[in-house]
Amino acid sequence: MRFILVLFIFLTSCQFIEPQAVYEEDQLNAEHQSFVERRARLKQESEEHTLEEKAVFFENKIKKNMPLGLAMIPKYYGEKVGDELRVDLNCHLLAAMAFKYDVTKNKEDLEFVEKLFHSFIQVDEANGMDGYLPVKVRYNEERAEILNNECHENVYVQLFFAYQIVYDKVPSLRKDVTQHLEMIFRHFMKNDFTLYDQNNEEVPYSDLSPNAWQVYNNRRLSLISMLDLGRRCFGGDLRAELELVYLKVLNLSYPYFIQRQAYRSFGLEFPTHSSSWLNYIKLYNGYKASEEKYYLKTFENLEKFYKAQINPFGQLIGLEMGLYKQEDVDLIIKKNLESFPLDLRQYPSLGSIDTKSFRGSYVKLKSREESTTFVPVYARPFESIEWKHNQLRLDGNFHSKGEKCYTGVDYLILYWMWKSSQD
Repeated sequence: MRFILVLFIFLTSCQFIEPQAVYEEDQLNAEHQSFVERRARLKQESEEHTLEEKAVFFENKIKKNMPLGLAMIPKYYGEKVGDELRVDLNCHLLAAMAFKYDVTKNKEDLEFVEKLFHSFIQVDEANGMDGYLPVKVRYNEERAEILNNECHENVYVQLFFAYQIVYDKVPSLRKDVTQHLEMIFRHFMKNDFTLYDQNNEEVPYSDLSPNAWQVYNNRRLSLISMLDLGRRCFGGDLRAELELVYLKVLNLSYPYFIQRQAYRSFGLEFPTHSSSWLNYIKLYNGYKASEEKYYLKTFENLEKFYKAQINPFGQLIGLEMGLYKQEDVDLIIKKNLESFPLDLRQYPSLGSIDTKSFRGSYVKLKSREESTTFVPVYARPFESIEWKHNQLRLDGNFHSKGEKCYTGVDYLILYWMWKSSQD
């Protein structure tokens, strides 16, 4: 009884996000009408361009807005972004362009991949070339500069994703990738796989040290997938050191624990969509490096929680792991990419007002209306990389004025990863 009371109090403290709670009635009507008109315009825009034309558009836009001396992108375009560039987003751009080169074998595409890869070296050099890469940087017309020492082990998850794809798809860069990976691994290893910044201070939420009392299964997944990548890429003494750590995590039953990545109970969901999205990337990293079966089981268990959303990025990961059929994934990818508009400005979305919906789970003490069927990309509230979010969400970005415009890197990673899978 006491537990039920505590749960009731907890749930009543959670927020249910709906347009009616944000706007007055006259404002709500005006905002909804604007949303309906914008949705129709974006639908037409998405249908007027081929998938290839959209890929060319986003790539050209990204290149046009890059600093001349540093091939790196921001989170979004707009006055408020200033000169901040994001290492994590560049990981996805590098991965996308490596997949593209795998398809085209074009010299210009190879040169762009090389520039993108070298941007990570420039960032590391700005920080003393020690294997620590803060997530936010800028370019001052002469060199890369660190904005602050903020980072997280999840940035490295995305970097390993990009580097392994380059390792596989761009053979001419394999040696360079391996050398930088070795520096990064040694940075982690000197503190027992706990990330430390350039000031020798522990980075919050980035303790991956192998132990029997690890609370977070997603951190277990981070470590074991990282170890599998290192065991694939390295030889000699470093490989021998990693093998010892790998045996340790096996004895700690990591392959068993990592299979439990998501939980739902009493309308609550743990962890968040963004964490699960990162877990899909870790599964790609680990499985492509080792082909261990425990990654397959982990993927299948994780997918159970997001099956209704049919996330196209997750579908491609499953395809790469041999769990989905090419023809089935093709239909899902096309459906999403065909509904992707060119205009990625952040405006309010109020789809629950005229779309059949239900109340979704509480994530981070918040719940939102979700559609019962597929939501076209042009009808969703834009929030950074599309594939890291709930694919059925209808409402969001209340009071936004279109000041943010996202880069389209999410389109490029999906499009070129898909194209590469068809070869």
